[in-house]
Amino acid sequence: MKIAFPTNDGISINPHFGQATHYLFVSLNETGQELSRNLQPKPSHAPHGPNHHHPHAAMFEPLKECAVVIAGGMGQPAYRAITNLNVQLILTTEQNIEAALHAYLHNTLENIPALVHAPGHHH
Repeated sequence: MKIAFPTNDGISINPHFGQATHYLFVSLNETGQELSRNLQPKPSHAPHGPNHHHPHAAMFEPLKECAVVIAGGMGQPAYRAITNLNVQLILTTEQNIEAALHAYLHNTLENIPALVHAPGHHH
């Protein structure tokens, strides 16, 4: 099983999916034992204004091979794109990847759907 975490540093989950620069992929065997980790640059998502129109498909392509994506907040378009991949999406306020992975493996990682925000949301 492969789990993806949007991150900038491979240690923390970026609280906004669209602003993450990398994905950390963690591969596990059937018993939940870690097999490998791979930090890869996320296909680019340039900063944009409220009226942007460009394809986001490349950003989600690497997630197709994953069983689970564990992320912080994200916009509705990203949420729809990931759920359309038939990948389990868990949105969490836990920013430490190790803690989130441990909680997921012990079935204690809470999914918080309210972390999906409307388009045009500003930080």
